[in-house]
Amino acid sequence: MGEFVERSLADTMPGLKLPWFSRMLMFPRGWLLGVPLPWVVYASLLSARRELSPAAVFRFAGMLGLFLAVFVGALVIALTLPFIPYIP
Repeated sequence: MGEFVERSLADTMPGLKLPWFSRMLMFPRGWLLGVPLPWVVYASLLSARRELSPAAVFRFAGMLGLFLAVFVGALVIALTLPFIPYIP
């Protein structure tokens, strides 16, 4: 899917050079698959417990919400960076 977006950007805006941060987030080359590993490990640890405490559940949900907020914020910045004029 990223290749189609990359080709579409190259066709519609040929002079637009993407910053490395934008390329890293818009066209992930495998690093995105490793992002959910901490939650998989923590979920397996939580499922091994007999009783779940509310603190552990809120910690898991809070970490997930914090990651999503940071990721969406970084994605918004990455998508707006190409359109900010660069003055050397």
